[in-house]
Amino acid sequence: MSPLAEMKVRLQRARVSAAGQPLREFVPDGCLQQILTAEAVLSVLADSSFHIPSHKVENTAQIVASEGRIVFALLLDLSLERELGRFIEYDCLDHALPLHKSQLEEFIPQAAGNFAKCQWDYRAYRFRKGQYHRKVRDEEILPYMEQKRIGGGGFSSIYRVLIHPDHQNIIPDSPSSVRFMRSRLFTGAMLTSYAGRLPGTQRDSRLW
Repeated sequence: MSPLAEMKVRLQRARVSAAGQPLREFVPDGCLQQILTAEAVLSVLADSSFHIPSHKVENTAQIVASEGRIVFALLLDLSLERELGRFIEYDCLDHALPLHKSQLEEFIPQAAGNFAKCQWDYRAYRFRKGQYHRKVRDEEILPYMEQKRIGGGGFSSIYRVLIHPDHQNIIPDSPSSVRFMRSRLFTGAMLTSYAGRLPGTQRDSRLW
């Protein structure tokens, strides 16, 4: 297996199914730092599919490792390795995400829709401690590893959810996934959602 093929396998294995969100997966924060080290990227860039001139390979690896891990992973997912140089030239790296489909059509018109959709796999929502309700975009994936309905009534549903530890700072330095209770309130359409820590731990924390 070539270094490129091996890296694609590692990226695929890093994916986690998003509980309660059919056909959606996310790559947890921190995984790309472990997989896409400068050394690993350098070895993969030797593959001819990238069309990177030999004198630019080392600098390209440095750019990817410091500014473009998500974009690099997306290009591998979509078999668009040849477009890496163009993303760097357009300065469309991780800091520019999320990119709108209309922006992407300027330089990858045939794959703009797929890229615009798949970028959210690497941008799963991160729950933060605080007093404000947070609006979650429809495109964002909630980093639930488990979700089970445990109650509810005519105007709400209550779930027990397991949040990936890399996507919350409500319980700092938690070494494992954290269980919360999530409530969804309805009046025809969903109005709001909140979640609190399950009994026997810290006080409830409103998430969004």
